Amino acid sequence: MDLVREEEDANKLQFGPEFDQAGMLSTSEVAYLFQQRQAKGDATTFTPVFNATLTYTQTFSKLKSKAAIQESRKVLMDHKALSPFERAQLINLSPVTVAEAKHLIPSLGDLDDDEDPENRLTDLDLQDLLDELKRLRSYT
Repeated sequence: MDLVREEEDANKLQFGPEFDQAGMLSTSEVAYLFQQRQAKGDATTFTPVFNATLTYTQTFSKLKSKAAIQESRKVLMDHKALSPFERAQLINLSPVTVAEAKHLIPSLGDLDDDEDPENRLTDLDLQDLLDELKRLRSYT
C-alpha cells in the first residue's frame, strides 16, 4: 500500500498530518487545507476519496479566501461560550437570524441563560456575530 493510502483512512479517523492539531473544522477550512495539499502534491498520489472530498468542500465552502477563513476563526474564537462544533456549524450552515441559528443549532438556545458572563452569548451578541460572518462570506 502506498504512503498516502496508509496515512489517510477515514474509517480509522486518520485524515493526514494537516489535521493533527486542527480540531473541529468548517467545510471552508477543509477545502482550504485540501487545496494546499493538492498544490504541493503529485496528482497521481491523490485517492478518489481525496478528489471527491476536495470537490465537495469546494462546492459547499461558504468562505472563499484564506483571509476570510482566518478572520472567521478569530471572530468565533473570541466567543468563549461557543463550542468548537457550534463554531463550525455557524460557518457551514450560515444562518442569518438568531431564530434561524437556534433552530439549526439548538444548543445555542442555552447560551443566553448561563450565569457566568464568559459563558453567556446574548441574542444581541449572536446577531452581531451572524452579521460579521455574513460580511466575511462576501469577502473574497
